[in-house]
Amino acid sequence: MRKKGMQRTNDVLAYLEKVLRENTHHYREDFDFDRERLKKAAALPNIADRTFYWMSRDCGTWCFRERDVLFCGSDQNIAWLYHEGEKGILTFRVLLTGFDESGEKLTGEIQPFPYAEQVQRLKRTAVRNWQTVGVYADGTPFSAPLDKYDRSEMCRHGGIKEARYEPDDKGDLSDLIMWEHRLQDSPRKSSRGRKTPARLP
Repeated sequence: MRKKGMQRTNDVLAYLEKVLRENTHHYREDFDFDRERLKKAAALPNIADRTFYWMSRDCGTWCFRERDVLFCGSDQNIAWLYHEGEKGILTFRVLLTGFDESGEKLTGEIQPFPYAEQVQRLKRTAVRNWQTVGVYADGTPFSAPLDKYDRSEMCRHGGIKEARYEPDDKGDLSDLIMWEHRLQDSPRKSSRGRKTPARLP
């Protein structure tokens, strides 16, 4: 079911490029990386891997998987919150649904949401108990919380082949995503006075 407030589009990249042309005046080449990231993700089976936060600002863009931004202290979380207080920032949740019949245009749903309000929420609610789980280049699996991750291990095993953030309690992440979507889809409804999900700090 399509979420209330999300805009369905048959050309996600054209939608975002229009925002880019109107709002981003420097480092527009950032969007080249965004474009490739979104194209690679469009056919992935897991909806979490097809849901992104996209930011347009005066100097450049950001494009991160939604779930990665929601882990307190992750690289994506730090980058996303870094622009607190800046003017002219536009942010969107992008859900990719695949390609059109031509196989060239990305289809999906897009939800604009207020950046400043979300920043304040995430400073309080981002998932704090999580680990980086993955596989080194030599095939050795690893798992470590952020404050105990040993980067020398990465070098010793030849780098990282793949990695993913995982919450200690999966409910923490799923509750936060549900809460964020609820507020993003109904931006005119203030969250003041409402209770956050029980799992959130």
